[in-house]
Amino acid sequence: MIKSILDFQWAHALSLSTAKLLFMLFFLFIIVFAWSFKRDYVYKGAPDQKLWRDLRIWVIVVMSIPMGLYWYF
Repeated sequence: MIKSILDFQWAHALSLSTAKLLFMLFFLFIIVFAWSFKRDYVYKGAPDQKLWRDLRIWVIVVMSIPMGLYWYF
C-alpha cells in the first residue's frame, strides 16, 4: 500500500490536468497553513520584526516556484 502511494501509482488513473490541479491545491494548502500562524509566533526569537524575517512571506516565495512550474509545464 505505501509503495503504491510513494510511487504515485494512484496518479496513473488521473489526467495530467487533474494531477496538476491536485498538486497546486497541495501547495496552496501549505501557504494557507503557514498563514494560520500568528505574527507573534512567527517572530518568536527573532532579534527584530523586519519584513524579511516573516516566514509566511518566505512560504509564498518558495511555493511560487513549484506552482509556477506546474502551471507552465
